[in-house]
Amino acid sequence: MRVDCCFYTRKWKCFVLPLLICILLYYTNYKLNHRKRMSFTTSHSANKASPVFEVEATTSLKNKYTSEISKKLLSSPQESSLPSEKNAKCMRRKNIVFLKTHKTASSAVQNILLRYGTHYNLTFAMPNNKHDFGFPGAFKPGTVHDLKGKEKFNILCHHMRYNHDTVRDVMPGDSFYFSIIREPGSLFESTFDYLWQLVPAFKRVKHGESPEKWLDNAQEFFETSPRGSYWFFAKNPTAYDFGYDSMNQNQSFIEEMIKEIEQRFELILIADHYQESMVLLSNALCWSIEEVACLSLNSRKRDKIDLEVKARVRQKARAWNKADAALFDHFNATLWKKIEAYGYDRMRRKVNSLQQANENLAELCIDGGKAVDSSKLKDAQMKQNFYKPAGVSVGVYNLKKGAETNPLCRELVTPENAFTDVVFKRQYH
Repeated sequence: MRVDCCFYTRKWKCFVLPLLICILLYYTNYKLNHRKRMSFTTSHSANKASPVFEVEATTSLKNKYTSEISKKLLSSPQESSLPSEKNAKCMRRKNIVFLKTHKTASSAVQNILLRYGTHYNLTFAMPNNKHDFGFPGAFKPGTVHDLKGKEKFNILCHHMRYNHDTVRDVMPGDSFYFSIIREPGSLFESTFDYLWQLVPAFKRVKHGESPEKWLDNAQEFFETSPRGSYWFFAKNPTAYDFGYDSMNQNQSFIEEMIKEIEQRFELILIADHYQESMVLLSNALCWSIEEVACLSLNSRKRDKIDLEVKARVRQKARAWNKADAALFDHFNATLWKKIEAYGYDRMRRKVNSLQQANENLAELCIDGGKAVDSSKLKDAQMKQNFYKPAGVSVGVYNLKKGAETNPLCRELVTPENAFTDVVFKRQYH
């Protein structure tokens, strides 16, 4: 009986051609993986050598993540659907310190914490004035309202100028410390507009003018203007919030500042990558994605800015705010390394889930499903508790009919001061 196959007929082409293809594929795959390992190792070594990273160092990671997302979005539903991931066992964190920085989407994060703590009947460290812990002064235990004999609190999340030692005197030893920061260019543009009335140096140009005009004369305006109570918002405001000398732009001082912050805070969120940041936060706290869903709060309605002007403002703002720029570059790079470690595909799925949860909240609660100008706010009680600087357009939400009696919906849109008052009364009355 004749068996007609390559093996028995010994046709050499049947062996050599497949073998060459296999060798070529193996070599190509090896080179790609080798380059990837070398690229990460080189980047990792460089980062360890100096704690201050340039923002461009994260470009490859962001491009890689964007590329992965694009591939999935363009694939068919059958290709992109994946089995539900198994969550590793973890313990929910209930003791939390959130350094609420200024103009960094921190109000949205605070709203999440207030809602979570209220739902689970946790105890908040509350400011005596129901707004901040003696800001712009450094945090002191005396600025915390007495809790009738209870020594420790679960959550601290109101504005303060951070002081590590005094915060530790108030909060439990196992507290989770985190904060949020923002790219210095967009941060300066937002601060300049929103806090123009409070900072004497800003008033050297008319409100509504481009911040570039101020930045072109920043040194002169800053040095020749009265200080006032909130002068520090004009230079390195994030470094000030973290408790450091915002006027010191010495490189060794900045590097030591970044090193200390990294040691003291378990996670620094990036407002410019808010969704990804919240996924990492939910993972670190062992909370569900739905528990970190929220609406954008206290955000300005922005005018369209020419891209070239925006690029110049960003460059000039970074040069003027050297400490804040270094702080952002470092923790932006750190965030993208955490995203890579978390997994790009896993991150994509979680971000999609978070966006869907946010949309569900808007559909459930918000009239029209989106924010409107503050001049169109309908709720009389909300108007009384809502703060907006003159001349600044801020987005607000009107609840849809029937949602006014839904506790979740009301908490979602309640301004910070009004929500704080509700929590204060719950704890002390």
